[in-house]
Order: sequence, then C-alpha cells, then structure tokens
Amino acid sequence: GEWRRALDLLAEMQRQGLSPNCNSFNSAISACGRAGELDTALELLSTGMRAAGVEPDVVSWSAAIAACQRRGEWRRALELLDGMRRQGVAPNERTFGAAISACAKGGAPPERALELLAEMRSSGLRVTQAATRDQPRSTQRSTRVITTRGAGGRQRRHQRVRRRGGLEGRPLPPR
Repeated sequence: GEWRRALDLLAEMQRQGLSPNCNSFNSAISACGRAGELDTALELLSTGMRAAGVEPDVVSWSAAIAACQRRGEWRRALELLDGMRRQGVAPNERTFGAAISACAKGGAPPERALELLAEMRSSGLRVTQAATRDQPRSTQRSTRVITTRGAGGRQRRHQRVRRRGGLEGRPLPPR
C-alpha cells in the first residue's frame, strides 16, 4: 500500500545519496499511521529520523500520536506527548486533538482527556472543532461535550448558534 511506497521512496532517496528531510519522514510516518502500521511509524520517529540526522518536529510527533489514536493506543500516545515535550517540541492543536481522540478511542479514563483539554487551553491554544476534524465522529462529539461542560451555559448557547449558522470549525469563545 501507500505506506510501503513511502518507505521505498525513503530508501531510494538514501540509495541515491539524497538526504531525506523532515517532510519526507513526516509523510512516511503519516502513511504508516493511516495504514495501521503503528510500530513502523514509531520506528521511523525514534530511529529512522535520528539515523538520518533529522530532528522530529511538531508534525512528526503529531503524526505518530495520530497513528496511536487510530489503534486506540492511548498510553503510547501520551508517552509520545511527554517525549516531544522532553525534546523541546511544543504540541499544537492537532497534537492535542489526536491525543484526546486516542484517549476516547482507547477507553482511557475521561479525566485524562479533560486534563489534556485543560492543558491545551492553559498553553494558549484554541479549542476548536477543527482540532479534531480528522478524528472519528464519536471523538468529535466527545470533545464538544467536554468543551460544553467545561465552559458552562455560554458554551452550550454558542454550540447551538454555531450548528444553526453553519459556523463549524470556527474557534470556540474564550472561557
């Protein structure tokens, strides 16, 4: 499939003396993640990039966390989130969205998702539906429920207005 082609392209680049860059690895990690090849995606992140002298960026880490999400591996997703922070890479909205989704899909205690959502807000990141747009519908609903409960009545009113007015993907108002 697509993931094998991505790996073949990385290998071909190296055979021809070309150095794959971060974008090359990010594409391969994403392709592996979409195919459910979690171990391969994580191997690219942990070993492949370092062997090529390429430092993972927020996209690399987010793609690996999204790969964990697809398999419901919430513990591994949270380990990666901690690992990226230790490496000095700040998570973005997509990173948090994938981690929250991993928690929802993998059956993590709801408190874990709530903690991530609170951390996302305290980091100054905006909680939007777009942050979980690529996630399963059940997770999108869970995130809306979490944000609705966390912000009280004003948030519920905003949700109704947004649905009626076709404003999906717009940022939620600040708390």
